[in-house]
Amino acid sequence: MPRYVGSSVRRIEDPRLIQGRGTYVDDISLPGMLYAKILRSPYAHARIKKIDYSQASQLEGVIDVITAKEASALSKPWHNHLPGTDEKVDLFGSEKVFFVAQEVAAVAAVRPEIAEDALELIEVEYEPLPVVIDPEDALRPDAPIIRTDLKEIKGNIGFHYTLRAGDIDKAFREADFIFKERFTTNRPHVAPLETAGCLANYDIGSKHLTVWATSQNPFHTRAALAESLQLDESMVRVIAPDIGGGFGPKSDMYAHYVIASVLSIRTGKPVKIILDRREDMLTEGHRNGSVRYTEVAVQKDGRILGWKEKVIWDSGARHGFASSNLVKACLTLAGPYKIENVLINADCVYTNKSQASANRGFGHPQTVYARERMIDIIAHKLSLDPLEIRLRNVIKPEEVPYRSSTGPVFDSPHFVKCLRKATEAVKLEKLQKEGTKRVGFGIALLQKNTSGYHMFNRGDYESARVYMDPGGFVTVFASSTPQGQGHETILSQVCAEELGIPMNRVRVIHGDTEKVPHGMGTWGSRTAVITTGAVHLATRKLRNKINAIAAHALGVPIEGLEFENEKIRSGSSGEELTINEVARIAYTDPSKIPEGLDPTLSAEATFDPPGKEPFDKDGCSQVASTYDIGAHAAVVEIDPQTGEIKIVDYAAAHDCGVLINPMIVDGQIQGGVTHGIGMALFEDLLWDREGQPLNPSFMEFFVPTAMEIPRVEKIFHFESRNPNTPGGYRGVGESGVVVAPAAIANAVSDALGFDFTDLPITPEKVFWALEKQRSSDTDGRI
Repeated sequence: MPRYVGSSVRRIEDPRLIQGRGTYVDDISLPGMLYAKILRSPYAHARIKKIDYSQASQLEGVIDVITAKEASALSKPWHNHLPGTDEKVDLFGSEKVFFVAQEVAAVAAVRPEIAEDALELIEVEYEPLPVVIDPEDALRPDAPIIRTDLKEIKGNIGFHYTLRAGDIDKAFREADFIFKERFTTNRPHVAPLETAGCLANYDIGSKHLTVWATSQNPFHTRAALAESLQLDESMVRVIAPDIGGGFGPKSDMYAHYVIASVLSIRTGKPVKIILDRREDMLTEGHRNGSVRYTEVAVQKDGRILGWKEKVIWDSGARHGFASSNLVKACLTLAGPYKIENVLINADCVYTNKSQASANRGFGHPQTVYARERMIDIIAHKLSLDPLEIRLRNVIKPEEVPYRSSTGPVFDSPHFVKCLRKATEAVKLEKLQKEGTKRVGFGIALLQKNTSGYHMFNRGDYESARVYMDPGGFVTVFASSTPQGQGHETILSQVCAEELGIPMNRVRVIHGDTEKVPHGMGTWGSRTAVITTGAVHLATRKLRNKINAIAAHALGVPIEGLEFENEKIRSGSSGEELTINEVARIAYTDPSKIPEGLDPTLSAEATFDPPGKEPFDKDGCSQVASTYDIGAHAAVVEIDPQTGEIKIVDYAAAHDCGVLINPMIVDGQIQGGVTHGIGMALFEDLLWDREGQPLNPSFMEFFVPTAMEIPRVEKIFHFESRNPNTPGGYRGVGESGVVVAPAAIANAVSDALGFDFTDLPITPEKVFWALEKQRSSDTDGRI
C-alpha cells in the first residue's frame, strides 16, 4: 500500500496557481455584468441628515443607485451570532456612521469608472459627532457612546468576560515578589494579495441567487445572505473560487456581499464589487488591538504562583469576532505553564475604527506576547536565565495529560524538548563576538487551539463526501475552503493512503455550497484536524463497501482480504481484483454485489472531535480537542546608530501531531513567522484623534518584504499523536504568528537592555530607548 501521509509530496494545486491559471473572483465575467462602487463615510462618527443622489442616477451608464432607504425593501440587518451583544449589522449607515469608510450608498454602472464618477455626484449632509479612538478613553464615564443603537449594552463595553481559577488572593499573599506591567499590542492588517470582492447573480426566473465571494466560509456567508435578503438558504448558492490569501478576515461577513446581491435583484443583472486597496485595508477586519495590565505573583526561585490581568480589547465600531478572539486567548493564558491561580477581567470595547475580525492566531499573538514578555521581565528582575525560569514552570513530560487551571488539557509531552531544541539551534555566542552591533536572544513558548467552535453554539465539525466513479477515480468533496494552505494536496494524501490508490487518482472539490457537504469553514488551523477526520471516516466507509463487493465477488470473507498496489487479494486463495474491477462490478454487474448493499461507491461523514467541555461558573473551559505546541528562538542584531533591527537567526520547534506533509508544514511555519515579524516590527494601522486613517496604503503601511525576512530553515518536529482525531493530527497554520512577536520582542529587549512593552518595535522606538538609556543613571534596563 502506498505511504503518502508523512511524505513531502509536491502540492498538486501549485502548477495551476504558479502559472497564473487560477480563477479568482475578479476573473469571472458574466453577460450583461454591472460594476458597483460604494460611497463611504469620510467621518468617523456622524449623523446622516440627508442624501441626494439625483445627479448620480442621471449619469449616462449608471443603472442603479441605492442607499439604506432603497435597500431596506430587500435586505434586513443580519445577526452577529457570536458571544457578546445581540448586534445586528446594517447594510448601510442609515441614521449614523460609526467609522471612516462605513458604507453609505452604492452605484451600479456598465463600467467601473462610470460608477466611480457617479459616487462623486452623490451629496451627503453629515452632522459630525464626538469621536473616541483609544479604547481606554472609550471606557471613561464622559466618553461619547458609539453604538447608541444597541440598547442592551451600557457605555462602550460590548462584551465582558471574567475568568477565575484557583485562589488568586492566597497566591498573591504568599508570593515573594509581585511584578506589574502594562502591555499594548498593535492593529495589523493581513494585507492579502487579493483584495475582498464578490460577484452576485440573481436569476429572476428561478429566484435563485449565486454569489462568488472571497470567503473562507461559504456556508456562513450563505446563512448571513439568506438572513439579510429574507431568502431560504436553499435559494442561495455561494462559491469561493481560488482566493489570494485569507488569514482570517475573509471568514467574516461583509456588507459588499449583500450590496452586490441587492443591486443584482433590483437590476436583474450580475453585479461585481472588487474593493480597492484602501477600501480593503479600512474595512476587511484587522487584528484586535489590546491593552493589558498584568500582575504576577512569583516566588524568589522564579516559580509563578498567580497571574492577574485586566484586558481591554479594541473591537472597533462593530463587534465582529472580538469576543471569541478574546475568550479563547484568555482560556489559554496559562498555556504551557503550571499557573494554578488566575484572574482575568476583560472587556471588548467599541471605538470609532473599522471592525477587527478573525485574524491568524485568533487572539493568541496578543496574549502570548504579553505572557512571554512578562516572563522575560521577571527573569531579568530575579537575575534568572529566561530559559531556566521557563523550565521551572513548564509542563513536564511525565505530567501529561495536564489539565490547566483554566480548563485546557494538554496531551503533548514535548514542551521541554521544544524549549531546549529551539534554544540550542541558534548561534548567539558566535554573533556576540563579532562586530559592534547590539545582539540579543529571545525565546517564547506557544500553544494554540486547533479546534473549538462550540463556544459559538454552532458546532465544531467539518464534512466530506468521497465518491469513486466507474473508472476507479475518486473525488473528495470537502467542506473546508483553502486560501493557499494546500488542502487539495493533504486531503488527497489522506484519501489515497486509506484507499491504497495513487494520489493522481484523487481530486478534491471545495468552496461551493451546492456541491460540498456542510461545514464551518477554514480558520483556526482546523482543516488538518477536523476536515481530515471527516475524510478519514468517509474514506473508511467507502473502503468497507469496496471490501464487501470484492469479498462477495471472490467468494471469501472480508477479514481475509489484503490491499496492495491498487489490488485487493484473497489471503487464502491468492485471487485478486483491481480497484478498477471492483468499481466496474459495482456499477455494471449487480449479480456480484452482496444483497442489500447500495452499489454506489460513495460515502459521507461528518467529524466533530471529542474532548471539548462547556464553560463552568468561573468561565473555565476545555474549549478545544487539541493544541499545537512549540517554542521559537530568535537572535537579532541592532544597529545603534539607525535603530535598524535585523533577525539573523531563527529556530522553531513544534509538536503539531502526526505530519501529513512535512514540506507543507514547514511552509506554514515559515509563513506564520513572516506574519509574526510584521506584527513585531512593522505593521500598525493608525488613526488620528478625529478618526481619520493615517496609513491606509502600502506607501505608509509597512509589511515585511523578502529583504527583512530571515531564512527560517531550523524547523524541528516532535510528533505525538492527537488522541482525538483518526489521523493523530494537531494542525499548525497559525503557530508561527502566535509566537514570533514574543520571541522577537524578547530578543530586541535583550539586545538593548530595555524592556519593550508595546508593538510594533520600530527603529524610532529603538532610537528613543537608546537615548533614554544614555541619559539614565541606571544599569541600562529601565
